[in-house]
Amino acid sequence: MKFKKNRFIIFYVFNIILLLILLVLAIPASKFLSRVSLSDNELVIGQAIIEPESKSPKVIDRSLEIKLLAQVDEFLGWEFKSLEDSIRI
Repeated sequence: MKFKKNRFIIFYVFNIILLLILLVLAIPASKFLSRVSLSDNELVIGQAIIEPESKSPKVIDRSLEIKLLAQVDEFLGWEFKSLEDSIRI
């Protein structure tokens, strides 16, 4: 029984020491991370969200035809009919 009690105390003290080490290391880490600037992110150069000064992409002047299909599995027993067969945008 005494061995289990000593084992618990060693485990408890070890965890407290680990938490204190993490606390001591968290202060310099937070100071370092506060100096990091994310405004010059090199991995996403040219993205509109990150770099609002970038030019918008060229708009292509063309029409698009969309065909509306209302098909479901025959085992469901549902019937759908679209109001229009196709839409031209």
